[in-house]
Amino acid sequence: MENKKNTILLTVIAVATLLVAVVGATFAYFTASGAQGTTGDVTVSTGTAASSEFGVIKALNLYADATTFAQGGADVTGETTGSVKWTAPGATQEHTPDEAERSFCYTAALNITANTFTVSAANTEKLNELEFTAKKGEKVLLDKVSLVDMDTKAGKTGSINIPTTADGSEYTHKLIADAGASLTDEWTITVTLKNLDMNQNENTGKQLTGQIAFTKVNCA
Repeated sequence: MENKKNTILLTVIAVATLLVAVVGATFAYFTASGAQGTTGDVTVSTGTAASSEFGVIKALNLYADATTFAQGGADVTGETTGSVKWTAPGATQEHTPDEAERSFCYTAALNITANTFTVSAANTEKLNELEFTAKKGEKVLLDKVSLVDMDTKAGKTGSINIPTTADGSEYTHKLIADAGASLTDEWTITVTLKNLDMNQNENTGKQLTGQIAFTKVNCA
């Protein structure tokens, strides 16, 4: 890797819409939020209360310089965690909540609003240069998804929805707790900037802006 490569800074930030200008640097960052940053309460008809809690994803920072991207250097990987907690309504003498009342549903997505990363000219095999992995508990749901379209060579924008199973097509995550009990989904988000042992100077001065979002939805 040529030492002309500029500093690359990748940051996942737990507050929305923070813009940073770094002259001569290559960087990207995410923001993270849970249910638009709110904690929602759900009240059932019996008067017992259920509650949902979206844990805010902590800041994730990646830094790489010419030394990092020297030939034989390691990839630069950052990892952050978040959680979704659901407490089902409790039973009373008059009513025991059924499964529908004890259920909570939400979606998880990486929403990208700006992405100027590309495929380096030397990367003729179309290997990932910037990738995203999402894991819920011990299950990897999205594994090393490229954040650059290999065909158009344009950075991906829009939403990357996270399925309930690996490479699945269902996107509504569901927690079903016993009456009065709590369940929590623990999330791990990983972003990796790959050292391909080749000239990747086309990706200097680049930026990615996005948000990891958990959103409450109605259960089907």
